[in-house]
This record gives sequence, structure tokens and C-alpha cells, in this order.
Amino acid sequence: IEFTRDYDVIKEWSPLIVEGRPRIGSIAATRVKRGVDVDFGNLTGQLINYVSKFVDIKYNTLVTDITKKGEAWEVILNDSMNIECDKIFVGAGGATLPLLQKSKIKEIDGYGGFPVSGQWLICNNPEVVEQHSSKVYGKASVGAPPMSVPHLDTRIIGGKKHLIFGPYAGFSTKFLKTGNSMDLLKSINFKNLSVMVKSG
Repeated sequence: IEFTRDYDVIKEWSPLIVEGRPRIGSIAATRVKRGVDVDFGNLTGQLINYVSKFVDIKYNTLVTDITKKGEAWEVILNDSMNIECDKIFVGAGGATLPLLQKSKIKEIDGYGGFPVSGQWLICNNPEVVEQHSSKVYGKASVGAPPMSVPHLDTRIIGGKKHLIFGPYAGFSTKFLKTGNSMDLLKSINFKNLSVMVKSG
């Protein structure tokens, strides 16, 4: 890791960060040359293709309920199809909270979900994008959540280079983009009320 307080060195590392910034006041930066950018959509597709050789994967299928039946689990799909299994893994994003609550496992007590998302500004202008080839993170205040740290990141999306800046907090009462606006309210109960109030 390299550290500098030199304005010109920082300008060499990341010109857009100091663009238009006066040379007065203190400024510092660290740099790590190695790094990777992961295309999680592509990676997920490869993983699903591999796993589908060993298990049956159902797409566009809504899990509407899960119930413990002795040592097994009954999973209800699209309100009509039932399957039984020995183990279940519930980990598909914000809409998993209602399923975890239906499971009635003791670990769910006090667990809540607060649907905050990250919104980003995206620059596709090649002249600007070519001036920056790194991920630059600001410094968060002590005790601040990770989402409060501003980034200026170079991202390769669909094979094309972009710059993103953010995040800005977004909020919705839906757990998924296609969810119901009552999702958040329906998830609140006496066991997670205090957690939800603190999160809010």
C-alpha cells in the first residue's frame, strides 16, 4: 500500500479526484495497485449453469410459504406446487424476511429488514471515463454506516467501461422492485419492533 499527501501524486493516481480542487488545505490518499472488478451477473450465471448439472433449478418461481413437517420442510411454490426437502436455504434478497418469519425458527426473533438501497450516478462519456481507472473511496465519519462512504468507481458493465459515483440512499417499502408496497409494514411484529425503530 502506498501513502501520499502530495497533490501532484494524487492527481497522477486519480486526476478526477483533484480536478478543480484548490491546492490549499490538507489532502491524502493511499493506493493499492492490484485489484479486480467482478461481474456478479456473469459469475452467477456460470454458477447456476454448473449447479444445474446436479440439482433441479426452478426459474421465475415464487416461494409463497415454508412449513416445518417433522424433520422435513414443505415448500409451497406459486401457491399450488408443493415440494418436500430435508434442508432449505433462504437467501435471495430482501423478500426472504417474510419466508424466514413463516419458518418460525428461533433465530428469526428480533430480526428485521429495512429496505434501503444505494442509488448511483453513472457517467458513460468516454472522454471523462478514460480519465479515471480506479476505485476511489472517501473517508466515513466514525460510526457511520458503510453506505455513507462516497465512491468514484471505474466499472466494466457488459464489456463497456463506466464511472459510477455514490451511493445515495434510496428507500422503498417494497422488499423487491416488483414487490408490494405493504412488504415492510407486514414484516413488523412485536419481536422485531425495537430493532426496526432503531434502524429507522
